[in-house]
Amino acid sequence: MASHITVILHQISRLSHQFRRLPSPSVSIELVVTWILIVSILLWKAKAEKIFSLNRDGSKWSRTVMTCNCSWGIIPEGLEDRNRSVKVKIIGGAPVTKKEVYPMMAGLHANGCVICGASILTEYHALTAAHCFDEENISEMSLAVGIRKRCKEDDDEGQYIPLIAHAHIHEYYDEYYNHQDIAIVVTQRKIIFGYNVGPTCIHAAPFKSLDEPILILGWGKTSETGVPSTNLLKVFLKALDTTLCVRTLPPGFINENLNSQLCTYASDKDACAGDSGGPLFVLDRSQNRLVQIALISMGIGCARSGEPGVNTAIYPYLGWIQWTIERTMRMYHKGDYHHCGHSFCYITEPLRSQGE
Repeated sequence: MASHITVILHQISRLSHQFRRLPSPSVSIELVVTWILIVSILLWKAKAEKIFSLNRDGSKWSRTVMTCNCSWGIIPEGLEDRNRSVKVKIIGGAPVTKKEVYPMMAGLHANGCVICGASILTEYHALTAAHCFDEENISEMSLAVGIRKRCKEDDDEGQYIPLIAHAHIHEYYDEYYNHQDIAIVVTQRKIIFGYNVGPTCIHAAPFKSLDEPILILGWGKTSETGVPSTNLLKVFLKALDTTLCVRTLPPGFINENLNSQLCTYASDKDACAGDSGGPLFVLDRSQNRLVQIALISMGIGCARSGEPGVNTAIYPYLGWIQWTIERTMRMYHKGDYHHCGHSFCYITEPLRSQGE
């Protein structure tokens, strides 16, 4: 953007100097028209690059991601008071109550049950962890949305939508250390949004608070040697300072150069196997809605004393997320693709058309 402004100023300076030496009115008009065209083109290009910058490395992204209608539902008790000691206890977790609605929560479903968590991004996309595909075949998976039970039941009202047989895993994903542990899946058909199904809101800034309660959802194991939960569980944790996290965990777990991981900890509470890819939320008090700050990645065991969990922060990957959504819409759902200023128009426009 700055380079374009420099070019514009240079052109104005050059043309202004020429105006002072114009030999005739006809030449003056010609130069004015030229100047207007140059400025218009450069300004349009600068604006377009600012809005549509979809760099896969996340260095640029559109801040319009926060304008979407997303994360509707009821705010769970425990998020509104920073200082409250939350006693609900995934490991140390509590079942999600009937009055609680988490429309953005999804799961990768295989062989009748959820095997990894996920969160809905658009009507065709969900966000999850890359390592969920290390040993699983995506061609056998579907995306489960609008569900509370881990395993499908006869009277289940959820949607089970087949996935396109290719997980879009971050190109720099490190399978050994689980760095860049993030992936996007694309559904074969549209997710039908409603009261209990809808997109997640993404926190469009680095998350740095060590005091905010963080909500985690999942169907994972309820103890390190136990079995996955039948019902969707919730747990509240808090962020841990990265420097302390690095000192606590074995070398290589945290890549400080990437600044793309978020450590969490609470005594006797944690995510566990089966929760991977699921969302971490905080309360955006200005909008009174949940915003997703990370996704569950890894840890040493589950809820071990002094051992933090490691999660993939979303903010560093906003550009990659937008780039992947744009690219896959053109690849798989070209009929629904329309460039409307930002990738998340696939969320907002159907809602606007319904008057929401």
